[in-house]
Amino acid sequence: MNVSVEEQSPPSQQSLAEEKPGDVVGSESEGDKPMTTQEVPEIINGAQQDLSSSNDDKINGTSVSAKQDEEPVTGSQADQSVASQNGAQQKAATKDSSAPTNGTNESNADSDNIVIAEEPKVSTQPTAIFGNMKFVLTSATRSKKNSDFTKRDYRTKIEERGGEIIDDFSALQEGAKAFLIADTYYRTHKYLSALSLSVPCVKHNWIQDCVSKETLLDHTPYMLPAGESTLEVGTTYNWKPLKGSLLHDKRVWVYSRSEPSKADERTLGFVDIWSSIIGNLGATLVKDVPNGLPEKLEYCRTNPVDILLSDTTCEQTLAEAVEADGGQAVSSEWVIQAIVTGELPEVSTCERFRFNSAG
Repeated sequence: MNVSVEEQSPPSQQSLAEEKPGDVVGSESEGDKPMTTQEVPEIINGAQQDLSSSNDDKINGTSVSAKQDEEPVTGSQADQSVASQNGAQQKAATKDSSAPTNGTNESNADSDNIVIAEEPKVSTQPTAIFGNMKFVLTSATRSKKNSDFTKRDYRTKIEERGGEIIDDFSALQEGAKAFLIADTYYRTHKYLSALSLSVPCVKHNWIQDCVSKETLLDHTPYMLPAGESTLEVGTTYNWKPLKGSLLHDKRVWVYSRSEPSKADERTLGFVDIWSSIIGNLGATLVKDVPNGLPEKLEYCRTNPVDILLSDTTCEQTLAEAVEADGGQAVSSEWVIQAIVTGELPEVSTCERFRFNSAG
């Protein structure tokens, strides 16, 4: 009798690779092995022999037969049984192959439990690149001025990075690291004070570049000129250290009859402004001069003065008394030019250098 058996397809490599943990991949127990085509006829023939011999077997005189509601298994029924068994095995295999594999479950579980690593937070706190440094900011109104320098903005940039903004250099201690920041060279009190103290005058771009790179750059390439020559228009002079040297061994009398404005206590008078600058340059300041013109004249005759620095309020006779004893009566323009060039100019070379010049 020919029995048609539908052979079970072997499991694919993918299903074998995707078994659940604990399953033995690639092996089966003997009870779960599918029947081969050679085993099916043997089972059917054995079943038929058992049925045919059951009527003849006697146990203790009692006939043993199949129950009335049970019929002998015929060949067609065996065929159906084998087909049914193979079909069940195919369904089980299909179910196993369609069920989510362990790898898929693990993948889904992993996707559900993925912890996204946070990127390291970048510190927004500026670095204290200007720590232990002092800065004076200066600017002035100029025609056709085109500059991105605003003192308020640069104050913030500097202070956020540990620098200290000071109003002037009057309280600057010896050895302190200080800079004057400007967009160009000026003739302001602050700028001239910086030159007289040998404080570097640096273009504001230095601050911006330091901030952009968050590091302290060398300020030397950003140095501003000391100023422009009065005698040679358009000629500028490089910054040079002048502190304590330009007017060394000179006795200088800073004199004016004008009084500082009482409306603004912050406004400095002529004497206050120039006394500090002259002192920074190494001069010996003439003080304690008596009041009254006759007393002043007598003082000049008995106490030689090298330089009388004054404005248009100076009496002609007083200037002549100083010059009579070998001194010079000069204006603030003369001092400015000396600071810019680093040398003491001849008063006679420019009318603006004279004490009574309106500048």
